[in-house]
Amino acid sequence: IDYLQVGWPFRHIYVAYNRVNDILGDPEETAKHTGNGIVIGSAEDATIEHNVAHNNGALNAAQSFGPIGIWAWDCKRTVIQFNESYDNRSNSAVDGGGFDLDGGCQDSVMQYNYSHDNDAAGFMVGQFPGAREMMNITVRYNLSVNDARRNNYGGLHLFTGPQTSVQGVDIYQNTVFVSPGRRSAAAFGVSNWYAGLEGVRVVNNSFITVGGAEMIDIAQSGNEIYFWGNNYDSSGDAFVIQYERGTYGSLPEWRAGTGQEVFEDLATGSAVPAGVLQPGSSAPADYKLSEESALIDAGLDLLNTFGLDPGPRDFFGNAVPARATFDVGMHDLPELSYALFVPVVSSSLSRVVE
Repeated sequence: IDYLQVGWPFRHIYVAYNRVNDILGDPEETAKHTGNGIVIGSAEDATIEHNVAHNNGALNAAQSFGPIGIWAWDCKRTVIQFNESYDNRSNSAVDGGGFDLDGGCQDSVMQYNYSHDNDAAGFMVGQFPGAREMMNITVRYNLSVNDARRNNYGGLHLFTGPQTSVQGVDIYQNTVFVSPGRRSAAAFGVSNWYAGLEGVRVVNNSFITVGGAEMIDIAQSGNEIYFWGNNYDSSGDAFVIQYERGTYGSLPEWRAGTGQEVFEDLATGSAVPAGVLQPGSSAPADYKLSEESALIDAGLDLLNTFGLDPGPRDFFGNAVPARATFDVGMHDLPELSYALFVPVVSSSLSRVVE
């Protein structure tokens, strides 16, 4: 039976409250990747939540592909949420990332997850040859800290293999912090063989770099990607965007040269200090906005402008928008008086929601 034609063989899969670590992989297996943490394939209506995956994949011997901490492939209506994935590796130049919605996923979401210190992308959306059509993917309210430590990825990353495409990816309200890695590390990256990305919207994300790490690394031209309302904080170091074989040293330069961060003839986006409490920290709470942050009420209206569902909450459990309109990044700071009386949101993963 060709399952790509008849549907998904597995339904209503629930994976929760697990700790998966030290799955190092098989150093003698070169034909397929080994060392994954949690992976679901060919499932419909699956949920992966409140798990921790770390220190997996270091002995993977496959050189053309590698493991991921928590991921799904060929899944429909799959939700990956409230997880932490960190220190995952790959003994090759590919993969070893935190989270991934991969080949053939449809109508699926990654939200409220914390990824840090992985070899590859914190959050990847990727399509491989021969997979089912991939469409309608949402990546929102996640935190990536110092991912892309070893391999050439972004904290947020899109991938399409030869002769493949992805239709409809919405990436909004995420926060990414990245410093230089062993290879090129970027806050947002794309790797593909040809222009296979269609209808990708990148809105209201907070990108923070230090040490001259790249904000954006997109080499291939012709992809349909739109950046609107994001903030690009280079922490006073070099501002670097690599885009379609051009190098840009400022947001105005990139905007003028490419038309990005322009919506209906109006300039969007900013390049101001993010005003998070302690960038570079490994504690998610240190990426909350301070009361003085310029990103408060600086986001675009997700629902009325773009028809995007903002969901019920931010990374920390605050209702969104908390004030007049959306903040930029994964934290929507409530009014001070409101914050004093709202109970602290609890989670089984203290490192995910603090």
